[in-house]
Amino acid sequence: LPAYQPTVIRPAEVSQPAEARLESPTQPAAFQIQPMEKSILTHVVLHPECLNHPKMTELLDFVSQNEVKSLIQRIAKMYLEIEDSEYSSILQQFILSKEFALSLKETISSALFQFKPIKMAPAKLDKFMIDLVKKSKIQKLKNVKTLLIQKQSQTYSQEESNQYMQQIIEIEKNLENIKNQLA
Repeated sequence: LPAYQPTVIRPAEVSQPAEARLESPTQPAAFQIQPMEKSILTHVVLHPECLNHPKMTELLDFVSQNEVKSLIQRIAKMYLEIEDSEYSSILQQFILSKEFALSLKETISSALFQFKPIKMAPAKLDKFMIDLVKKSKIQKLKNVKTLLIQKQSQTYSQEESNQYMQQIIEIEKNLENIKNQLA
């Protein structure tokens, strides 16, 4: 029997998380897609006809991560160049052939699993895009509000705290206006 050879762990390897040590050098760095951007990407994959809608540019304004925005733009370009019947398979091949973050690949693969090649009627597509933009506005305002609440709790000055409170109240008013438009 061969002699037992213990595995030696060097200090440099210990300082990295296990996932980082397992990644290949060509694998992209860890990237987490934000919930709002995940929702937008999922809707775009499920309903590629919305990529040509005039509200799409407004919707892209809510995407802050360049990787997600770039991917949506690439999907839009690809969608214009292919047949509708090939969309699902070509998008799956594209995602697997390129080096995208795992969270992006999972989001698109999950959406493609649910994909049904049925186009929405123009009136329904308009309503869908308007609702998606409004929901994105609401989520963005909620994110800003949460950030302001955190900042307010960390301030020691009453004046600063009052400024944050005024901004929070203004965001609440905006949220109510948008929610009333949805109804």
